[in-house]
Amino acid sequence: MKTIENKKLEKASDVKNYASLALFICERPPLEGHTVATGRQAMKVCAILESQKEKESIELEDADFNFVKEQISKFKWGAYNTEIDDFVKSFEL
Repeated sequence: MKTIENKKLEKASDVKNYASLALFICERPPLEGHTVATGRQAMKVCAILESQKEKESIELEDADFNFVKEQISKFKWGAYNTEIDDFVKSFEL
């Protein structure tokens, strides 16, 4: 089990915290698309993140944490700043 502080994002306009940003990323398929397995994993993780958007911390099982971490590592950022870098670091990247 991994616990991450659900920090508020000040610079982002369309997401308000780490759970919302992780959800935004996980809702989008990677460039190579999803397999059935990764599609199901994405649906599971998105439901978990959706339920934790208003909480003070994000709690994920190790497999779910690793899925989010992988999606974040593949995500193509339109802008990158210290706030985004802190979010990325919270997922051990």
